[in-house]
Amino acid sequence: MTSRALTLVIIILICSCSCGKKEKAPGWPVSDSKLDVLPGFKDPPPGYGEIPFWWWSGDTLNSDRLKEQLRELHSKGISGVQVNYSHLDTQGWMTDQDKPEIFSEEWWKIYTEVSKECAKLDMGIGLSTYTIDWPRGAPNLFYKLFYSKPYLNAYEIRTGEIVTVSTGEEIEIIMPEDAFAARAYRSEEGTPLKGGNDLTPLIKNGILSWKAPDGKWEIWIYRAVRKEGSLNPLMAGSGDTVINGFFQPFEDRAPGKSSKGLNYFFNDELHIVVGKYAWNPDFAEEFKKRKGYDLFEVLPAMWVDMGNMTP
Repeated sequence: MTSRALTLVIIILICSCSCGKKEKAPGWPVSDSKLDVLPGFKDPPPGYGEIPFWWWSGDTLNSDRLKEQLRELHSKGISGVQVNYSHLDTQGWMTDQDKPEIFSEEWWKIYTEVSKECAKLDMGIGLSTYTIDWPRGAPNLFYKLFYSKPYLNAYEIRTGEIVTVSTGEEIEIIMPEDAFAARAYRSEEGTPLKGGNDLTPLIKNGILSWKAPDGKWEIWIYRAVRKEGSLNPLMAGSGDTVINGFFQPFEDRAPGKSSKGLNYFFNDELHIVVGKYAWNPDFAEEFKKRKGYDLFEVLPAMWVDMGNMTP
């Protein structure tokens, strides 16, 4: 894991080509399309080079000791550091940290002092979200900031029991509390066909009542299940939520309100708890705007083969 992650860090830093401007943080990217990158590869500017994982686990943090380590690294030509936290072998893989607790006032005091020293030495400093943002159930940093708040949790679309009916059959289905839609699809040889009839308006007091027209039909119930301990990536403003809660405090607490010194964050593993089944109340409406057709007409293809249109 460490070897692979370190490789990724190096790739990211090389790709963020620096102009070396003193008013910017080390490794600040250049947007000039005419930039000649060869000189930079021959003689890398400040902000490029070896970036070690700097584990802040194993002992109580001390700003004087950390700054001494920085000066030693700087004397060896190290151009920046990445703060990392390991994890404990516990349920949910709890972040392994000693005092002070990450994002506590005492932690910010130490981090600010260290960041200030990096700026003084023209070294970069970054923070890895490794362990601190994992939605695995442990009360890590992102759990406290985001995942523990139900209104920020992600939703997963699931199907209820699929009921098959034929011509003239009358059915009553008690709907699950988290059901939000129902649809009947014609069925041929056990395969639901594209299209179908929207039965959602027929749901009264939690019960769906319907009489099947001619033919064979499959009734699909769609549920939106809240996933505890997660962040909804489809929620309007989800990006701003993470920026304001996690990234912005680094800018706000930077020495002199300058991000000099802090010049990258690194995410090793981005976990979307609901995977390909992420859902949001406005998903179907937004899908129709972008794709031009009703998602519910083909939604069973997420679970079963509906023929050539399935991909």
